[in-house]
Amino acid sequence: MKKTSLILIFCLFVFSQFAKSQSCTPIVAADLRRMLVELGYEVKDLNLAVDKEKFEIKILTPTFNVPMGVELSGNKNNIWFTVALGKAFEETSPKNFALLKRNAVIQPSQFYITEKGNLMMAVALENKCVTNAAMKKISDMLANKVSENKS
Repeated sequence: MKKTSLILIFCLFVFSQFAKSQSCTPIVAADLRRMLVELGYEVKDLNLAVDKEKFEIKILTPTFNVPMGVELSGNKNNIWFTVALGKAFEETSPKNFALLKRNAVIQPSQFYITEKGNLMMAVALENKCVTNAAMKKISDMLANKVSENKS
């Protein structure tokens, strides 16, 4: 009986720890910043307004030092990793069509143009069960896509 009770208590403890480790609650801005620091990035605060927090990290690739913005989406469902590539081309430029076609190659990343007319490349990470490893993978992937598409 004593042995059965100990096994039952042990199983309850193990399952409770497993449940804790599988917590998939979305992270908040403070968690995002902390995780970026844990990954070894020097984090620059671009915006600290509540619900608009945005951070910058720099990732070194073989060809570029890529400054990357990292922020939670407005609805907190995604973490956006963005890279500014300069001013967008003229609206009639054939390069715009080439960028749209290139989106099929660089997916899940994408090229887009901001309302202010800046050309960007971005990718989103679902804000669910976020780990440092997932953030590292996605930020490195985007930095490499920027380098590979420098033309």
